[in-house]
Amino acid sequence: MPRWLLPRFKLSSRRVDLSLGAARLSMCMLNLFQTSFRHATALRRCAFVADAFTRSRRAMAT
Repeated sequence: MPRWLLPRFKLSSRRVDLSLGAARLSMCMLNLFQTSFRHATALRRCAFVADAFTRSRRAMAT
């Protein structure tokens, strides 16, 4: 590779690295948001089941 082309190539590769990093970060954030949303819905369902279970136990006890 000629020497005059090297800095330009380095600059473009850095730009590509930056865009790839930004894309990877956005994908990671989206993935994290999706998993947290799924966990929240699962936790809500679990809490609902536990609440119904305790309510039925209380109804049986009385």
